[in-house]
Amino acid sequence: MKGFVLTEADIERVKEVAWIMQQSLKSHYTIAQWADKVKLPEKRLKRAFKEVHGAGLYTYLRNLRMEKAKEMLREDKPIKVIILYVGYKNEGNFSKAFRKVTGQTPRSWKAEAN
Repeated sequence: MKGFVLTEADIERVKEVAWIMQQSLKSHYTIAQWADKVKLPEKRLKRAFKEVHGAGLYTYLRNLRMEKAKEMLREDKPIKVIILYVGYKNEGNFSKAFRKVTGQTPRSWKAEAN
């Protein structure tokens, strides 16, 4: 990105946001809240995060959630438990996100994974 220089401090702050995401998959922070937590302007956080992780904040979080969901599906956890653990309010929204990431519904993915 033209004119954008990623600093070590930016990288540390981005790592902190990623750590927060990993520790609390069901949290629903806004970009403004993440930016405030790490004391970085929103625009800079978004650019730095994408530069470091190759994905935007919400895409990265969705992918983290889906990796945890797949792990829990392999452990034979009930869908309702998984949905709550990874921060979705209902099965429809969860299934849509899961399909976007894996190309399959959670049930069909689970059937193939076992």
